[in-house]
Amino acid sequence: MVMVPADIEHITNTWIQARYAALGWGQVPVSTTLPPSGESFVVAFTTGGQDRTLVSGEDRIVFDCYGPREAPAQQLSARIFALVKDLDSRLIDGVQFYDVTPTKPANYPDPRKPDLFRYQFNALIHARYLPGA
Repeated sequence: MVMVPADIEHITNTWIQARYAALGWGQVPVSTTLPPSGESFVVAFTTGGQDRTLVSGEDRIVFDCYGPREAPAQQLSARIFALVKDLDSRLIDGVQFYDVTPTKPANYPDPRKPDLFRYQFNALIHARYLPGA
Protein backbone atom coordinates (compact mmCIF):
# COMPACT_ATOMS: atom_id res chain seq x y z
CA MET A 1 0.00 0.00 0.00
CA VAL A 2 1.19 3.51 -0.82
CA MET A 3 0.27 6.59 1.21
CA VAL A 4 -0.73 9.41 -1.13
CA PRO A 5 -0.19 12.97 0.17
CA ALA A 6 -3.55 14.73 0.28
CA ASP A 7 -4.24 18.27 -0.90
CA ILE A 8 -4.94 19.67 2.57
CA GLU A 9 -5.41 23.19 1.21
CA HIS A 10 -8.18 22.09 -1.19
CA ILE A 11 -9.90 19.80 1.33
CA THR A 12 -9.86 22.50 4.00
CA ASN A 13 -11.14 25.26 1.71
CA THR A 14 -13.93 23.12 0.26
CA TRP A 15 -15.04 21.89 3.70
CA ILE A 16 -15.03 25.42 5.22
CA GLN A 17 -17.12 26.83 2.37
CA ALA A 18 -19.68 23.99 2.61
CA ARG A 19 -19.83 24.05 6.43
CA TYR A 20 -20.22 27.86 6.48
CA ALA A 21 -23.33 27.55 4.29
CA ALA A 22 -24.66 24.51 6.21
CA LEU A 23 -24.59 26.51 9.46
CA GLY A 24 -26.93 29.08 7.88
CA TRP A 25 -24.31 31.82 7.67
CA GLY A 26 -24.86 32.30 3.94
CA GLN A 27 -22.43 31.83 1.09
CA VAL A 28 -18.81 32.90 1.32
CA PRO A 29 -16.29 32.23 -1.45
CA VAL A 30 -13.13 30.48 -0.24
CA SER A 31 -10.25 30.22 -2.70
CA THR A 32 -6.46 30.28 -2.89
CA THR A 33 -6.28 33.51 -4.89
CA LEU A 34 -7.49 37.05 -4.47
CA PRO A 35 -10.65 37.52 -6.58
CA PRO A 36 -10.89 40.56 -8.87
CA SER A 37 -14.06 41.76 -7.09
CA GLY A 38 -16.34 41.01 -4.17
CA GLU A 39 -17.09 42.38 -0.72
CA SER A 40 -16.85 39.35 1.57
CA PHE A 41 -14.59 36.42 0.81
CA VAL A 42 -11.80 34.27 2.22
CA VAL A 43 -8.41 33.64 0.67
CA ALA A 44 -6.75 30.59 2.23
CA PHE A 45 -3.42 29.26 1.05
CA THR A 46 -0.67 26.96 2.28
CA THR A 47 2.64 28.54 3.23
CA GLY A 48 4.44 25.26 3.82
CA GLY A 49 4.93 23.22 6.93
CA GLN A 50 7.30 20.82 8.59
CA ASP A 51 7.62 17.08 9.11
CA ARG A 52 5.93 16.13 5.87
CA THR A 53 6.15 12.41 5.30
CA LEU A 54 4.31 9.94 3.09
CA VAL A 55 2.06 9.13 6.05
CA SER A 56 1.21 12.53 7.45
CA GLY A 57 1.80 16.22 7.01
CA GLU A 58 1.90 19.45 8.95
CA ASP A 59 0.60 22.28 6.79
CA ARG A 60 0.49 25.96 7.72
CA ILE A 61 -2.46 27.69 6.07
CA VAL A 62 -3.02 31.45 6.07
CA PHE A 63 -6.64 32.66 6.20
CA ASP A 64 -7.36 36.18 4.91
CA CYS A 65 -10.96 37.21 5.68
CA TYR A 66 -12.21 40.29 3.80
CA GLY A 67 -15.27 42.42 4.41
CA PRO A 68 -16.67 45.79 3.29
CA ARG A 69 -16.35 47.23 6.82
CA GLU A 70 -14.35 46.33 9.89
CA ALA A 71 -17.17 44.63 11.82
CA PRO A 72 -18.21 42.26 8.99
CA ALA A 73 -14.54 41.38 8.32
CA GLN A 74 -14.01 40.63 12.01
CA GLN A 75 -17.20 38.54 12.18
CA LEU A 76 -16.17 36.58 9.09
CA SER A 77 -12.74 35.90 10.58
CA ALA A 78 -14.31 34.76 13.87
CA ARG A 79 -16.55 32.29 12.03
CA ILE A 80 -13.72 30.98 9.85
CA PHE A 81 -11.52 30.69 12.96
CA ALA A 82 -14.24 28.60 14.67
CA LEU A 83 -14.53 26.33 11.62
CA VAL A 84 -10.75 25.85 11.47
CA LYS A 85 -10.69 24.88 15.16
CA ASP A 86 -13.57 22.49 14.42
CA LEU A 87 -11.36 20.61 11.93
CA ASP A 88 -9.53 19.02 14.87
CA SER A 89 -10.30 15.26 15.07
CA ARG A 90 -12.40 15.28 11.88
CA LEU A 91 -12.14 12.71 9.12
CA ILE A 92 -12.81 14.44 5.78
CA ASP A 93 -12.45 12.76 2.40
CA GLY A 94 -10.32 10.00 3.95
CA VAL A 95 -7.96 12.45 5.67
CA GLN A 96 -7.76 12.49 9.47
CA PHE A 97 -7.17 15.98 10.89
CA TYR A 98 -5.61 16.41 14.34
CA ASP A 99 -3.69 18.97 16.41
CA VAL A 100 -5.19 21.96 14.59
CA THR A 101 -3.62 25.07 16.13
CA PRO A 102 -4.79 28.48 14.83
CA THR A 103 -3.45 31.87 15.87
CA LYS A 104 -5.95 34.56 16.83
CA PRO A 105 -7.31 36.74 13.97
CA ALA A 106 -5.80 40.22 13.71
CA ASN A 107 -6.75 43.32 11.74
CA TYR A 108 -4.23 43.44 8.91
CA PRO A 109 -5.03 45.87 6.04
CA ASP A 110 -4.20 44.72 2.52
CA PRO A 111 -2.70 47.41 0.24
CA ARG A 112 -3.99 45.47 -2.80
CA LYS A 113 -7.57 45.94 -1.57
CA PRO A 114 -7.60 49.36 0.15
CA ASP A 115 -11.41 49.60 0.00
CA LEU A 116 -11.87 46.40 2.06
CA PHE A 117 -11.00 45.40 5.61
CA ARG A 118 -8.98 42.22 6.23
CA TYR A 119 -8.58 40.08 9.31
CA GLN A 120 -5.87 37.45 9.04
CA PHE A 121 -4.78 34.38 10.98
CA ASN A 122 -2.90 31.19 10.25
CA ALA A 123 -3.23 27.63 11.45
CA LEU A 124 -0.87 24.73 11.78
CA ILE A 125 -2.88 21.69 10.64
CA HIS A 126 -1.71 18.10 11.08
CA ALA A 127 -3.28 15.48 8.88
CA ARG A 128 -2.86 11.77 8.27
CA TYR A 129 -3.18 10.92 4.59
CA LEU A 130 -5.41 8.45 2.88
CA PRO A 131 -4.19 5.14 1.52
CA GLY A 132 -3.96 5.06 -2.26
CA ALA A 133 -3.06 2.72 -5.04
